[in-house]
Amino acid sequence: MKAVFLLVTVIAITTVFLIPPHMPQMIVQDAFAKEFDLDSIGFERISETVSIIDADAFTYDFQGRYGIYTSNMVQKSFLEAGKIYYVIHKVKPKPTDFPNNTQSATVGYAFHPGVVPPEEFIETSTIGDSYKFTMDPQKSFFVRFSVSIDEVRKYSYQFHQNFYQNDTMIGGSEGTGPFTVVGKYSNAIGEDGRCKVNDFTLVIKHDYSTIVCTTKETKTKLQNRGWALE
Repeated sequence: MKAVFLLVTVIAITTVFLIPPHMPQMIVQDAFAKEFDLDSIGFERISETVSIIDADAFTYDFQGRYGIYTSNMVQKSFLEAGKIYYVIHKVKPKPTDFPNNTQSATVGYAFHPGVVPPEEFIETSTIGDSYKFTMDPQKSFFVRFSVSIDEVRKYSYQFHQNFYQNDTMIGGSEGTGPFTVVGKYSNAIGEDGRCKVNDFTLVIKHDYSTIVCTTKETKTKLQNRGWALE
């Protein structure tokens, strides 16, 4: 009996120390993401694709001004074709010397296949949306646009915010950059968009049909064979 007890104890201790140290963090991350499910925290729908919420009610620690997110607030640069994602803007009123005057903001995004010069972006974009809001100069708010893209390929994005006071533009900001739409994700990719196995890297098939995880050496071989994108 003592031998059996010792054997079980050794197995139990070994099992504890064999669990990768990042696993508890992943569990916490999943719980954290579910806590901020965008469908349950009070966004007010103001059109078919646009919703809004006061900054005070949106308790997620939002970094930056804008980004593309899943419904549980995981930021993405690789999207799956046909799935719904959300472009989210944090809109902060422009400080002025006349706080009682009416302020408004035009907030939106534009996506375009390939690479487009910023000055031509909005005029030539094939996917996008924008909305004009009358603002309380003392309050920030978040805007959520829902979007789904079917065509797999590389894209460029532009997020834009323009501020007006009494119909005169008083400032604005924009962000541009690349992202990719693929047919499907490999099961080897976690909810955060990274490979579940440490030291593995993301690899996109040449036709954008899938994104997988491999070692860096395998990635180079797949690129040399023309299977993977550079």
